[in-house]
Amino acid sequence: MRISVPAVIIAFVATAPTGPVLVDQASSLPAASELVYETYCKKEEREKRQLFRAATAAQKVTLTRTQLERWRDANQAAVTKDHLSTIEELLAMITVKLFDASDEGKSLIATFEATARKAFSGRQMDEMAPDGPCIAKK
Repeated sequence: MRISVPAVIIAFVATAPTGPVLVDQASSLPAASELVYETYCKKEEREKRQLFRAATAAQKVTLTRTQLERWRDANQAAVTKDHLSTIEELLAMITVKLFDASDEGKSLIATFEATARKAFSGRQMDEMAPDGPCIAKK
């Protein structure tokens, strides 16, 4: 079961450790410092969540933005101008502050979630989520 972009962000921010952390070596997952989209997206959902939690805020931004940008590019023909506008708005919100557990971060997450839910179906949000399916670069 996939979880939505906002739910993923909320869950990861709520459980994120402070500072960079390496994933358990026995799990055979790469260290957060080696995390790139092409490697990350091929992992199972559970592994993606582990990697995301261990990632730095900057890496979380890159993974989240990449998934959303690739979803946009792969679905250009099927989405409306309003959808594309909302995606651009969401992309602008994806900053390191979004992954901050502070009150400001929580407020940004609430705004991000409300914006996404107004425009997209649950299925679309699942596909856009950082633990969503791999999307090839166009």
